[in-house]
Amino acid sequence: MCACPIDFVGLDERDLKRKERLKGVIVIVESVEIGDFTYINGGKIFYAKIGKFCSIGYGVCIGSGEHYVNKVTTYPLKNRVAGIHGLVDFPKQKDSVIGNDVWIGNNVCIKQGITIGDGAIIATGAVVTKNVLPYTIYGGVPAKLIKKDLLMNK
Repeated sequence: MCACPIDFVGLDERDLKRKERLKGVIVIVESVEIGDFTYINGGKIFYAKIGKFCSIGYGVCIGSGEHYVNKVTTYPLKNRVAGIHGLVDFPKQKDSVIGNDVWIGNNVCIKQGITIGDGAIIATGAVVTKNVLPYTIYGGVPAKLIKKDLLMNK
């Protein structure tokens, strides 16, 4: 277990009482909900609702910010330069939703606004840019369906 500090910005009192499930270096930004019995080994989480019984690996990034690509610059001038109004700003943040009993491998990146269905597995190193169906396995860059119907006996 890493003895590194954890930043609990944005967690409510209930989650803070259960912080033993959060290990390693974790940066949790505003509006994050973590379900019962879910554990997180390390990473950055922005604007997310995470279900119960989830297993989240090291180095995971969920819902990090995006930049406009159709403006004069991708740089967020309004947020970075004081006194300038009406210039490029970050797009509005969208919540990511992780269902119940989801296993997310190490070093996975999940784009903001993505929904991952119950029982899904995300392979190590995947970059998730589209919604993930329940009880499926996704992996790769960008993440693609590897196997479906995990509950079926075949």
